[in-house]
Amino acid sequence: MYHPVRKIRLIYLIFMLLFVYSRADAFQIKIIPRSDLIAGRITDGTELAFVHISGISEGCELHVWESMARNEYTPGHYTLPDKDNHRDMIDIMLSGDDWQPNTDTGKGVKLIKPQANSILRIKASGDQLLGGSTWVMSLTAQCSAQHPLRKTEPKRNR
Repeated sequence: MYHPVRKIRLIYLIFMLLFVYSRADAFQIKIIPRSDLIAGRITDGTELAFVHISGISEGCELHVWESMARNEYTPGHYTLPDKDNHRDMIDIMLSGDDWQPNTDTGKGVKLIKPQANSILRIKASGDQLLGGSTWVMSLTAQCSAQHPLRKTEPKRNR
């Protein structure tokens, strides 16, 4: 009797960094997806990948967002369609210890504690049942120069 071998299909997340804008010094971004994910149930907060960002200049206000998602229902939370048929969806979120939703622009997250190096995590948002699909995620990162308040000297009457 022949028993077909069931393949365990891996969940693939393809991460690309499309655009890096920097007004100050250039920073480097390395995206490292988990390679041990398999199709099936994943729980809320399951880490899918992490993004190591280094070389952030002191005056940089760093913003990161996903630019290909179908929707962003809360800043930093996205629904991504699968690469092939666009029917299978995955809900993800960007998070990290020194990151918060960017309520200023309403999209993505921003680094709230200026530092030279930072880790941004890509996690599952909510419990999900996933098939073996491939999702493509495109992150955009922008460094805006912070504008510190300038002290002004009071004008003197002559």
